[in-house]
Formats: sequence, C-alpha cells, structure tokens
Amino acid sequence: MAVVAGFQSTIKPSMPAPSLSSGDTSLKGIRKSRMRDDSGKRVADKGEIERRIVQLLEKPKTTGELAALMNRSSPKSFYRDYIKPMFERGLIEKDGDYWKRKGAAEETVRRERFEDLTDEAFGKLPCMQRLVKKMSEIERGDDFYGRIRRICTGQYIKGFKCHPEAWVAADNKDASTNAVTQTFVDAYKAEKGTTRLDSMTRQAVRYFYSYVIGREMTDAEKTEYGLDGKKDRIGMHNDVKLTDEQIDAGLDFFINKEENEEMAAYWAFAIETFGRPNRVFNADPDKFTFAKRKITKAIIEGFDEPIYEPKLVQFFRGLALVLPGKVRIETVESEIMTGELYESKTDRTWKKFALHPKSVAIIKAWVEQRRRAHRNTMFGDDGESYDEFALRINHELRKVYLHLGLIKPVCGCGKAFANNDDYLEHGRHKNRGKTGCPQWKKKAKTSYWEDRPSYTLRHCGAHLWLRRTGYNYGAVAAMGWEDLSTLRTWYGAFDMTQLEANLMREW
Repeated sequence: MAVVAGFQSTIKPSMPAPSLSSGDTSLKGIRKSRMRDDSGKRVADKGEIERRIVQLLEKPKTTGELAALMNRSSPKSFYRDYIKPMFERGLIEKDGDYWKRKGAAEETVRRERFEDLTDEAFGKLPCMQRLVKKMSEIERGDDFYGRIRRICTGQYIKGFKCHPEAWVAADNKDASTNAVTQTFVDAYKAEKGTTRLDSMTRQAVRYFYSYVIGREMTDAEKTEYGLDGKKDRIGMHNDVKLTDEQIDAGLDFFINKEENEEMAAYWAFAIETFGRPNRVFNADPDKFTFAKRKITKAIIEGFDEPIYEPKLVQFFRGLALVLPGKVRIETVESEIMTGELYESKTDRTWKKFALHPKSVAIIKAWVEQRRRAHRNTMFGDDGESYDEFALRINHELRKVYLHLGLIKPVCGCGKAFANNDDYLEHGRHKNRGKTGCPQWKKKAKTSYWEDRPSYTLRHCGAHLWLRRTGYNYGAVAAMGWEDLSTLRTWYGAFDMTQLEANLMREW
C-alpha cells in the first residue's frame, strides 16, 4: 500500500513531532502482565494506554476523571505512572485543574482513528466543510464527494490511503507540488493498468484542491499529474434526442398509464427548460408565469417541429407563396410559459420558455398546485432531498424509456429483451421449477438513457429548441450555455439525416 502521512507513509513530516510511547513497559511497581486498558483488556505496552488517554481527552478532564474512566482506583498513582510522563513529553497540557490534548497528540490520535471513521464522521472533519457545502450545490456533487471519500479511506485504490489533513499538509503551495497527489496518481495507474485517470476521478481531485487544500491546481500540475479537464469522449452523447411524437408519448405514458401528475410535469418542464436535474428540482415556482401570446410559426412538410425563429419564418413566408402545399405560415394565440432558472455550475440565471401547448398546460397546473401548497421548489415531497427525489424520478424515467423502446434490458449472458417483464422472467430463480439464468444479476447497462436517465432530458430539450429555431445555436445557447461550442459539441449535434432528407425532397 502506498504510504501516506499518518499511516504507513513514505512521506516524512518536515519536523519531528512528539510521539506516544511504544514498547516502554518500565512502569513503577507495575509488571507488563498487569497492564490493562479501561475495558480491562490486557495490553502489550504503555503506549496503548497513553493513546487511550489522549482519545478520552476529546474534552478536558481532571486527573480523577481520567483515573475513573481508565478504571484506576488511585488517581495519585495514575498521575505518577501516566499523566506526569505524558505532560513532560509534551503530549498533553494542563489548564487549571484540567488536562487537555496538545496539538501533536491530538493529530496523532486523529490519524490513528482515521481508519475507524464512518462516512458521516469523514464529512464532519473541519477541513472537509467547504467541500461538503460545494458538493451539495452542484450536479453530481454526491458522486464527486463519494469518490473523494473512497480515495482517502483506501476503498477506491487499494494501494492508497491518506487522511485529508495529511494530504493538505503535504502541499507545497510555493512550488505548486504535492507528493501525496503524485503517490495517488502512481497507485491509480499501477492498480488500473492505465496511463490516464478517469474523468470523474480527475475532477474529484481538482475539487479536493479547490475546497480542501484551498488553492486551484495549476496548469503545470494538471499536465504533470494527468489531472486535466480534457474530455475523454468528446461529443459522444450529442445526438441524444426525442422526436415530438416521443415527447407526446411520454406525456401520455405518465398521465394515462402511470397516472403520475408529478412525473408528467417533470417530463414537460425538464425538456422545455433543459435545466440540469438538480436545478429543475430546485426551480422556484414563483419565477414562472403564463400568458396568452400570438405566435407565428412556419410549418414545413417533413419537419418534426414548427419553425419559430423570426428570420426563418420570414424566409419560409416567401416559400409558402410558391409551395402552398409544402409550406404554410400560421399565427395562433397560444399560452406560453416564461421564467428564469438558476444554474449553479455557471452561476447564472437563464431565461426559459415553454411553447408546446400540452406541456404548457401540464406545467401550469403543476405550478399552481405547488404555489397553493406554499412549496418553494418545483418538485419533491415534504423534506425530500434532491438525492432522494433523483432516485424516484430515475426509476420512473427508465420505465418510460422502456415503454418508448429507447432501452432494452440485456442479461449478463448477452441476451436482450423487448421489455422488462421478459427480462425478469428470464432471470427468475427457483420459481415454479425454473432455474433462471445464472448471469441474470450481471445485467449490462447499455445506453446513456439508462445510465443518466434524468440528464438525458437536458440533451433532448437542447435538440427540441434547436429544431424550433432551425438550428440557431446562438439563440439556443443564450438560454443555457455560455458558449456555442459547448452546446454544439456536447448537446446538439446538427441533424445531418434531416438535412439530407430536405436536400433530396422534391419541392
């Protein structure tokens, strides 16, 4: 195991610190065989008892209180044999009648107890507080925090373990180097058999630098350690989209089949606003209004979605005069939604709209319901956190994706199924004499729809608005992205199939 300060580390502290006794059993009047800790358990050396004393000094205590906690009948001899020697070696200090931990001893105990930290206790470490707060505010924050915790506690890379405070202490801000970081990177590459860390781990370590170590990782460090932010699979999911028919089918699924008003509203709102899932959840119902507006649109034969972009509508108005059966211009009065949605990742508030009449009606009814209930978030039950809500909606979204044929269950044996019922039957064990497939529990996730069920709706919303605007990337980016490149590269690839069909059409 890679050894990191405080455990079995090759990273040596810059200054020697007072240490607890090890192997010293020369106690006055006490034989080694008689030494016991506060539980009565026989101990090997004086150091074990001293470590327990320091642990008990989480809050200051008198000699008598310590003697009682350690099951010693004589405070006087307890002071002589333990307290006085520890005080003389600088392991503890006195404050009036009370003994308390001294810095060196407290650090020793904190690191020795690190392996026993629960997940909850890890998050309560003082050095972790800024990170915990930040992770509660961002998309997939729990995933990044979990990765950091597992890295530090040795659960992620078996060859690496490090207390966060030791990682911070190893940082050389002046030279922009950190020996612990290099140790982790080396251990990762050795265990995974790769030359590059995965993107989530790279981002998690960069977050650790920003909010625990307290500085941004330099470009030179990112290059040296291989912790850059370059994407590994550029544009891999930029063609994830739903047709207008699939969007309507999803609404019908939640309203008529599932009778789930909340999910129908989520489906409509998340697609129309294309917000990140946690911001959709936290959207303020009072920030959205509904009003009748006159909307002019161009309807072109073969196009999935009407064109709303004014310049394009004007262009098609001319075509409608010569191609009346292929292109028509309509001006209708329709209710639309307008509002604002804050995105924590960009720290900006974006203008949002909803145009599809059925979606607008569903969202409006839901918003009015939330207002009557005095809810300050768009979704979620009383006291329900975003993480709890996400588990619910992701389960429901996978159901609608199965219904739409976007995902198909695949058993570990490689066999794919048209629906979940057939998949479950394939894997049923010892039921009505059936054995079931032994590979069934190794179900393979085969698509982005299943891996990121709620985030796919951001992609779908981007494509919906690109279709509406005739792939005007500037107009759509103004509603949710800081630059056109991000939208074009990661969310909204131009639909070449549609372009080819249009070029081949006989007007």
